[in-house]
Amino acid sequence: LKSSLMFTSVMSSIGHSLGQVLVVTFFYMQPAFIVVLPYFLLLSIPTGLLTGFVATIAIQRVKPLRKQD
Repeated sequence: LKSSLMFTSVMSSIGHSLGQVLVVTFFYMQPAFIVVLPYFLLLSIPTGLLTGFVATIAIQRVKPLRKQD
């Protein structure tokens, strides 16, 4: 679960960044916004990993609480 959660988080972060750039490019009709896409994609990897790491810790801490129900 851990590796798939990390992968999902990184892919989601990349998809979110791609979506943001495409929407703003379409909304303003300025293809120049695509210039920031490589920077967004590079930042998506560490932020996705961080999100996946935090989610993994949160799941580990919540699992014992769910067994008590």
